[in-house]
Amino acid sequence: MAVNEYAMKLAIAHEDKVGKVLDGDKCTKAVNRIEEAKISSIDQIQKHVAAKRIPEHAAPIILEVDKCRCLDKLFFDEGIENEDIGRTVRELQLQETPEFKEMIKRCQEKFAAAQATWGHQGHHH
Repeated sequence: MAVNEYAMKLAIAHEDKVGKVLDGDKCTKAVNRIEEAKISSIDQIQKHVAAKRIPEHAAPIILEVDKCRCLDKLFFDEGIENEDIGRTVRELQLQETPEFKEMIKRCQEKFAAAQATWGHQGHHH
């Protein structure tokens, strides 16, 4: 078993132990909120990189910080933990529900549209 596969199994076991099962709709909305925040964060970072305000290699770190901030806010606003989301998605098999699929599709389209507007600016390797 590969290391990352093992790490995944540990993470899932952890989520199932500490996470609580949420209402499906509430969980779908939380995932949507996280995805929207991620798209917006990537959008901002791309703009800063293109304007040479931040170095490209710093982008993943900033994205990680933004993700933590978003999860913190979700917890403070709604009491939802990241582990709750993982467990709920698995137990309710949310990725099979039309609402969840639709939300993911919308986010992917938004992400693709945002990427198209960035073009290949600042990619001089």
